Amino acid sequence: MTDIKEFNLVDVKNNSAIITTLNNTYKLWGYEEISPSFINSLETIKGREVIDENEVIGIVSNKSLCLRPEMTTSIVKLISTRLINKKRPIRFFNNGIVFDKKQNHKNNFKFQEKLQSGIELIGYDTKYPEIEVINILFDAIDNINLKENCNLFL
Repeated sequence: MTDIKEFNLVDVKNNSAIITTLNNTYKLWGYEEISPSFINSLETIKGREVIDENEVIGIVSNKSLCLRPEMTTSIVKLISTRLINKKRPIRFFNNGIVFDKKQNHKNNFKFQEKLQSGIELIGYDTKYPEIEVINILFDAIDNINLKENCNLFL
């Protein structure tokens, strides 16, 4: 048995406003939008075994496919294959739904759709690239006007 939470109209409206604000923030910092595929090969997602295969939602196919549990792996694969000659640094941002699967204490699976937004800085041109990323984080938080009781996950 599975349980899938659906977004309601208020969630969609709020998420859309947040994503618009984040996109504008990322663009001001010189990041370009990219949209990784919803469907990936299980081999690509497993990569260096950072992602637990048991938490990935598989797709029935003659190949081992799954819904994306996160976006970074697909973006890194794109950069290291089709964009290998793109001038560094590469600054990308992405937004979209990611999917995961959790097994509860009753051996039921819970599938979740989560809205993810993020940036990728590849081949940085500064001595301390994390300072840029942290500054974008603070800029984004300031622009979103979060409520005091929100549950922010970084």
